[in-house]
Amino acid sequence: MIELGYDDFLNDYVVTNNIIDVGGLNLNDSGVSDLTGIEDFSALWKLDLNNCNLSSIDLTNNIAMQFLEFNNNNINSIDLTQNINLKLLRCYENNLTSLDLSNCPDLFILNGNANNLEFVNIANGNNPDILEMFLSVGNASNLCIQIDSGFTPPNCGPPNTQPRWCISPTANYSFDCQ
Repeated sequence: MIELGYDDFLNDYVVTNNIIDVGGLNLNDSGVSDLTGIEDFSALWKLDLNNCNLSSIDLTNNIAMQFLEFNNNNINSIDLTQNINLKLLRCYENNLTSLDLSNCPDLFILNGNANNLEFVNIANGNNPDILEMFLSVGNASNLCIQIDSGFTPPNCGPPNTQPRWCISPTANYSFDCQ
């Protein structure tokens, strides 16, 4: 936080008034391994945590979050049920086994490749507006993707076309993955 100008002293604390209005935070390639205090970034709408050293992350208090990337970490689980404004989620190359994005009606991009995903709930009442979804590589062979009732997902299609919903041949869509 010192390097980003939000703190002056190396003491494991940041004054909340220094970060309360921060909208975007880029910690890519920083080696950060602990995000204690991220909940005090109440205006945070964009967070980039690619190539860090994270094994856990708690963003349940960051309800303004719209754009979240935490690719190439060691995160096993994440609770995004409170992040109702989420539009973009890129979380590839982690150890996630499930994602619940059912409270994210504005979601339009999801890339969860190279995890251990067995269950993804994107039944958010707005599946036709999801432009890109990539769950096609490196997830469990029995991946179940819960979608909106009555919705027919588009095929993967060639690059630069939208919508593109790309899943592995062994994954399946369902209206109820229970």
